[in-house]
Parts: sequence; structure tokens; C-alpha cells
Amino acid sequence: MCASFLVIDDDPVNLELMTYLLRAFGHTATPATSTAEALNVVRREHFDLILCDIQMPGADGFDFLTALEEQDRHTIPVIGVTALAMVGDREKVLSAGFDGYITKPIVPETFVRDIEKYLPGTIPREPRRSNAEATSEVRPQRSRRNACILIVDDVKANAEVLSLILRYDGYEVLTAANADDALQVARRTHPDLILSDINMPHGDGFDLLRRIAEDPVLRGTPIVLVSATAQTQDDIDKGLALGARRFLLRPVEPDILLQSISDCFSPALPS
Repeated sequence: MCASFLVIDDDPVNLELMTYLLRAFGHTATPATSTAEALNVVRREHFDLILCDIQMPGADGFDFLTALEEQDRHTIPVIGVTALAMVGDREKVLSAGFDGYITKPIVPETFVRDIEKYLPGTIPREPRRSNAEATSEVRPQRSRRNACILIVDDVKANAEVLSLILRYDGYEVLTAANADDALQVARRTHPDLILSDINMPHGDGFDLLRRIAEDPVLRGTPIVLVSATAQTQDDIDKGLALGARRFLLRPVEPDILLQSISDCFSPALPS
């Protein structure tokens, strides 16, 4: 049986990474970006465990725990998460009433099992496997684990989350904020694949597709588009007509993202 987690963190990258990992292991994870938002969620929903960042602007993790106790809701285990691993921090967090303590940056390989230890009676589980993986006990290697991928996105948090997922899967990652920057980086480094947002200043994703197709050196570089705003069928058709190998809609599941990238490499592999 999966557990239900509330994850509180004001950093969007940390928040998305923790929720992604929990969901990948079959749990449910509800994100909250502040103490006030988390308290509202706790009033409406039941959780088996809460992960709470300690350092947050305004009301911090200690304030959240105090408010939870005042509402007689500290029957739910609360684990403190902090980037300040100073001498005495663990004792301070536990003496304040937290039921456990973990430090950032989290370690993706062990994060979920470390957290599951605070769930009485929970048996550590393996990550959920896709249908394609269900016939094998060993997850297959990605087609190009050492490939270099250029992420193009003007929203820093989006680029950081994509970078974390790709690096965790073994890829080398470069970043650029728009089409102009991406062309400069690509001409210098020759990435194996480009993963690009669409709506960006100083050259959008469609512009990047056109310019890559016209470049005698970069022509043929696989490009995957990912967008939360350009999601109409016309947008999808336009992107594919301009040469995009895939068009992914946000929010995109990490497994779908990784499989789409792997598929772009597969035709080039020797038989």
C-alpha cells in the first residue's frame, strides 16, 4: 500500500525533486510552498507523513510544527529537512518536536528508503516500472547514457528540474535561456540532443528549430520540444513539421521524458 506525503519547501526545484521521487516509488505526494499553504492542506486532507523544510521565509519549519501542535494535529510524523548541517542542528530539530531529520542536498538513490523508515509497518518498495519494463527484473540501460543534452528554457526552475532528472539518469547536461544562447552553446559543444521550451524571449523554440535546420553543422541534431503553454494541435503540428522529434506537454512524467529522449537515439544505434 502506498503512503500519502505532504512535502513543504519554498524552493521549487527541491520540492519537485522530492515529490517526483516519492511518486516514482508508488507513493502520493502533495506539494506546498509555505507554512500557510501546508496548514490549509492539512486541515482538508490526511497524510501519513510530512516532510517540512526548516529554512523558509516568513513562517519557517519550526513555526509550522508549533501551529500543527496548537491544532492538535501533530499525530502525523513530521520530518525536518534542512540544508544547514551545522553541529547541533540535529539535536535542535529533534528537541523542537520533529520526528526525524534529513539534510539537503538529498541523495536521490537513497531518499525514499530513508524516508520510508519513518512509516511504521511500511515495507520499502522498488520504483514503479512502466509496462515496457515489467517483463524484466533489471531496468534496461538508456540508449545513450553518456550523451550530452542541451536544455533550453528561460525559467531557471524548469531547467534545474530537467537537469536533475537527466543527470540522475546518467546524461551530461548543458543549459541555455533562449534560442540565441542555445545556438552559441550548440555550435561550441555539439550536443547529442536539444530539449527546448517553446515560449522564450530572444528566440523561441520554433525559431530554434528553423535555425538548427539551416545550420550545416548542427543540422540533424535531434530536438524535443516541451511546453506548458503551447499545447494546441496546431502548435504540435507546427513543431513536428519544423523537425522536432517529439513534442511533450508539461507536466511531463520523468519516465515519459527519459523514454522519449532514448527513442530519439535508438535509430542511430548499431543493430
